[in-house]
Amino acid sequence: MPERLLDLVWSEMFEVYNFDEAIKRDGFVDVSAKQFHSLNYEPRKNTKIDHKVNQPKIFKDGGYSLLTRGFDTWRIGSFEIFQKLPTWKFPGDEVKDMSWPSYIETINPYEITGEPGALNAAHAAGIVEDFLGQEQVLTVSGRMRTPSFEFVVDDKLTGKSQIQVSGAQIEIDGGFEGRTPFGGNAGSPFTIFEVKNHISPDFVTRQLFYPLATWKQILPEKNIRTVFMTFANEIFDLFEYSFDQNDYSSATLVQHKRYSINLRKPKSSEIAELAQKILREAPKSPPKGIPFPQADDFGKVMDMLTFIAQEPRTNEELAVEYPLTARQTFQYYPDACQYLGLIEDGINEYGQKVRQATKLGKSITKMSYRDSTLKLAELILRIPPILDAYLNLMKTGELPSVESIARDFSKSPHAIKAKDEKPLSQSTIERRSRTIRAWVKWLENVAA
Repeated sequence: MPERLLDLVWSEMFEVYNFDEAIKRDGFVDVSAKQFHSLNYEPRKNTKIDHKVNQPKIFKDGGYSLLTRGFDTWRIGSFEIFQKLPTWKFPGDEVKDMSWPSYIETINPYEITGEPGALNAAHAAGIVEDFLGQEQVLTVSGRMRTPSFEFVVDDKLTGKSQIQVSGAQIEIDGGFEGRTPFGGNAGSPFTIFEVKNHISPDFVTRQLFYPLATWKQILPEKNIRTVFMTFANEIFDLFEYSFDQNDYSSATLVQHKRYSINLRKPKSSEIAELAQKILREAPKSPPKGIPFPQADDFGKVMDMLTFIAQEPRTNEELAVEYPLTARQTFQYYPDACQYLGLIEDGINEYGQKVRQATKLGKSITKMSYRDSTLKLAELILRIPPILDAYLNLMKTGELPSVESIARDFSKSPHAIKAKDEKPLSQSTIERRSRTIRAWVKWLENVAA
């Protein structure tokens, strides 16, 4: 697996400027945009690290992280800068389904793309108002600079570290003003939203804390609230966090609610009928040159398809967007999409290798939740080892074990290497059997 460009950039930065030595001596080191430019690197691109798994290898190895101090200054230290999110789950009874206003025609709730689109749809459908408990007006969005402020952050070496910030660039996806004082605070609320249009296991706390510190200075009488929102697989997850005064690491989850818009789930009987229909057809042969799926989280498969369908993506773009390991980002999850016929390899206008959506993949992203789920279920069930495991579930009422799936899968013509079609090793068979089981579980859980 080739190294990411981000890994190479930071490895050279550490070597040229002796960052390790400075951190060992002082507990931290400050990095300037000038240092990036002197090595012909773009500072903004190489300091945008939104998830823990996206960190450069040298940061992971040393236990380091990066905090922004100014427009062109960053600090490396052993800081705890990420906030873990609850594990994403497929929609159940906890999801509140909102009706789409019939008079709104400029937004299609079934074709929401991008973070602004997700937030606009959430606002239009009444999700923002329902979550915050009162009518809201969108008043702020876009980039701005922070004033000067200080805070403390948890430090694995010293316990706490003091950080000074001045003139750092922040970007607010949306700021909403309400009228009624909330939570015992005399001031009316102003709520800052950070939005991601993909499943996230965590986020860098700075995306909420810096805007919070900024607007506390601008509007000291307001009750400033902060919300992290994700939109993935037609589900809006909203998380409200509160912070202690000037403590970056004090994030406390106040509330978490889930929403959908006009969501209709397929029935279990519809998926079972699909399986019986496919059983009567000739079995599908393995696609040439594409490895059997090894991507346990089918939600991320769907999520990645949506991202790639927006426009062709390079490996670097996938690495920035997805909080996965390098192999999962560059290989396993895109390969799973490709195995299903949803994406393909391509070359963009700059001669770069990209992953791009097929006609089938694009069409699925434009379907309703029910129709897209049924189509994906059909594609999955056309893979014989998965069909067999699903039929076993239907017959016994119990999800087959990885061991029993592996026994059957090892005899399948699908249990071969993509490159030379030689048999898979036992360890690989077991890993791919876990994926089979996970996808069958998705088929079981995704229906009403």
